[in-house]
Amino acid sequence: MKTLESAVAFLISLLIAGAVVPAFAAPDWTPEQKEIINVMDQWQKAYDNGDADKLGQLLANEIDFTSRSLKGTFKDRASFLEAYKKWVAENRAKMALISQYITYLEAKVSGGEASVTRKIDWTQKGDRGLSSGTLTKTTQLKKLNGEWKIYAEK
Repeated sequence: MKTLESAVAFLISLLIAGAVVPAFAAPDWTPEQKEIINVMDQWQKAYDNGDADKLGQLLANEIDFTSRSLKGTFKDRASFLEAYKKWVAENRAKMALISQYITYLEAKVSGGEASVTRKIDWTQKGDRGLSSGTLTKTTQLKKLNGEWKIYAEK
């Protein structure tokens, strides 16, 4: 397990205002940890860009996924993607992500399962002005047919 505290963490900048900033890299991570961090990077970029097709590629068929923004808990990929597409259609034009940084990242791998905990500081502009906050998410992945798939998030 590798843990990076916010005081010494590299900051991840994901897709900001259309410019891709270098992704997170920690040279002392194992190859499997790097693989799951890459999946999480792809997930966050797809989520932020409204790319439901990419999200579908990264999700397992059966999931246990809780989302505040989608206002629900989803048990399968299809129901999650349906809710996500609806959310994008209703909210995308109303808000713009200004910045997003991962200030804490922990990746654990055991056999064919993995857990990634990340603390995200974000700022966005919406129809009510600027808002910002910090949230902590734990995402669980499992290796299915040789690929890491996301199956749970809380």
